[in-house]
Amino acid sequence: MYIVFDKEDAQALERSFELDERLTSEILIAEDDWSIGPIKSIVRDEGETTRAEWLSGLGVQLPEQDVIQLIKEKLDAEPDSKAVIWVAPNNRDVCGYYRLVSALQSYKGRITNIWLNNLPFINEKMQVFYPNFLKEILPGEFVKARKLELEITSSTFETDPDEWIRLTEENDLLRISDGGKKVTGKQADFFDKEITSFLQNDWQKISRLLLAVRSKSKYHPSRAFLLWRIREMISGQKIDARGEWPSTENFDIKKLQAEPQPEVSDE
Repeated sequence: MYIVFDKEDAQALERSFELDERLTSEILIAEDDWSIGPIKSIVRDEGETTRAEWLSGLGVQLPEQDVIQLIKEKLDAEPDSKAVIWVAPNNRDVCGYYRLVSALQSYKGRITNIWLNNLPFINEKMQVFYPNFLKEILPGEFVKARKLELEITSSTFETDPDEWIRLTEENDLLRISDGGKKVTGKQADFFDKEITSFLQNDWQKISRLLLAVRSKSKYHPSRAFLLWRIREMISGQKIDARGEWPSTENFDIKKLQAEPQPEVSDE
């Protein structure tokens, strides 16, 4: 079975099966984005907030089915089967890898991975590029990438789960992939400067701002996280907004205009 972290990535991978049926396999999607939100509960003065509750505040619901439990059930049902984790160089995939490898240690020898970090691919214009997501890869390039599969070794299973333990203990609301397998926890306001840099003096649709930040940022932030952060900035009077910003995406934003200073008389 193949494991990916996004529906569009799964669709792109599935299209490659038409070129080589020998590579056809079931695809499981680990939809929970472990790069955002608390990994364990947050304890504040008002009580405990679980991961599910925090994500719900972003309008994100946890998948109904636990994909890790599903992977284990399938591996147990078919002792000769294995799981291949596809990892592209983005926050969601790298954090997802650490979550999975920490949970699948008892399946050593049956878990492999394909890391796409710093690997060149060919796009539709026959140009070399470095994809950030699986969905950016052409079907034929998937066939080539499949040859990069490597077994997760016993030594890796001894060290990489420690990274997940570290991230869990830090329990930041944001985790950033800094290249390769390095992940760093960040404060919730990490993208505020980038958000502010794309604000204009005139009103613009929130969808336009989100697209600009996500396409230009080298960290490829989660759309849900950015939208939540923008709402927090509006509430904190750092951004001007009009429309139904607390509850829908039907709103406009612009730079917060400074209040005009009263004229001081010389008399």
